[in-house]
Amino acid sequence: MNIDFPKIKINAVPEIKDVDSTTSRSRFQLLVKLNAPSMSNYARPRNRAPIDLVVVLDTSHGMRGSKFDEMKRGVVFLIENLWPDDRLSMVSLSPDPRKMFPLLKMTETRQQEVKRIVDSLVAGGSTNVAGGLLKAAEVLDERVHKNIYSCIIFLSGSRDNCYCTAQPRGVAEQSHLPDYLNALPPSIYPRKEEKNGELRRTIFPVYTFGIASYHDPRALRVIADASGGTYSFIDSFDLVQDALASCLGGILSLVAQNVNLIVDAASPGIKIQAINSGIYDHSITCNGCRGKIEIPDLYSDEEKYFLIYFTLPKLVIRGSESDRATYLAEIKCIYVDGVMKEHIMIEHARVDIHRPIYFNPMLESENFEIRRQMERLRVEETIAKTIHVAEAGNLQKAQEILSTCVLRFSRLKEMGNLDEVTLWLFGEMLEIEGRMKNQRMYEMKGGRAYALATLSLLGHQRATTRGDRVPGEEGTSESVSFELFSTTNMVKMVTKSRKVEEAL
Repeated sequence: MNIDFPKIKINAVPEIKDVDSTTSRSRFQLLVKLNAPSMSNYARPRNRAPIDLVVVLDTSHGMRGSKFDEMKRGVVFLIENLWPDDRLSMVSLSPDPRKMFPLLKMTETRQQEVKRIVDSLVAGGSTNVAGGLLKAAEVLDERVHKNIYSCIIFLSGSRDNCYCTAQPRGVAEQSHLPDYLNALPPSIYPRKEEKNGELRRTIFPVYTFGIASYHDPRALRVIADASGGTYSFIDSFDLVQDALASCLGGILSLVAQNVNLIVDAASPGIKIQAINSGIYDHSITCNGCRGKIEIPDLYSDEEKYFLIYFTLPKLVIRGSESDRATYLAEIKCIYVDGVMKEHIMIEHARVDIHRPIYFNPMLESENFEIRRQMERLRVEETIAKTIHVAEAGNLQKAQEILSTCVLRFSRLKEMGNLDEVTLWLFGEMLEIEGRMKNQRMYEMKGGRAYALATLSLLGHQRATTRGDRVPGEEGTSESVSFELFSTTNMVKMVTKSRKVEEAL
């Protein structure tokens, strides 16, 4: 096996290194971090895996005017940044969705042909979300030759009006989901039993982009989460190109697929109690002795953080023994390298802690990185609860939940206890609070959409566009100097997009 290329790096940190041996502990935290290798560290980074991409375009009546031109301009930028071995197809989101052309290699000649097709598009008719996604899945399902990575980009500024779904107020969020989701195939909208069963099918990530206010953010976020893609909310049509550039910068820098992070309890009596893996599937087996997290793919330079909770038993110390090293966990990562196409297994050194009999709890010091990740999880939970309450018709209660969190961050900031990540989280909470001042702002001015796009970002630990905040550029808030989870390749592609815009 070729070993001369970069690998995923694993780092694992227990919440404290010394744990009193005379007492048991529940929910003892271990933070496991994965660092994806950088594309630039490969000997020949231009050997990246080619992709199969289907773009679903909203060509309905609601897209008429300059916003349709802006969307087409963004798609042209996407076409121009694919390589000759990448294959592209497009589907119209119209009453009778059609495949505009089959999967074609994006040679220079083909790029020119496809750009002419895009330029000739005219908006009109109804919006058929289910039909468009079904046609896109059909394009990928019917392939004979398959590139190593396949995905769908879905762009829409309209709501589906081919399926009639009542959306009553005063009920839980799940009941707002439209009927057409049930018509989607398992390859892009797997149900739980299909996703985890023995007959698991290939799932194509769907990266959904809801443009401006008149789209269904709840449905687009659910489709993205189910398939392993992300949901982005674009405030105005002139940001479509930058938003696509950021997403493309990630997709075109795929370095790992089918990543399985496996954590084994390493000593008798130690059990894995719970795993916090966000949107990613996880399991605990062997009576708590093994935990596994499944990450479909990693982009160049991406970082993922996972909290594993252990139960530690009380120890019996004999004789003069005053300190005992205890192995907490053994960690390994199995995946397919996205550039070299090789199966890799990385083993991490065993994580150990000490179990002294004479222990001063005052000497315990909180781990900074764990605290930061706990803040991220707390914000994610707060946003999810806020949305749930708002969707149930109690916006005032949702506002109170947000205000409590914002007040807490304000006090931490006054004490100088916020780093750049927690400042970013604070900025997001302020933005969501500002977009939820009344029912109209929540429903029609991007409050719901912004909050759901932020949830998508936090759950996947992958950057999304939210409002006018495009990953890969500096944040717009005075307190924010970066975008969380934005990668080097996203920055490069957004910078390229900006230069193209300046040249027009």
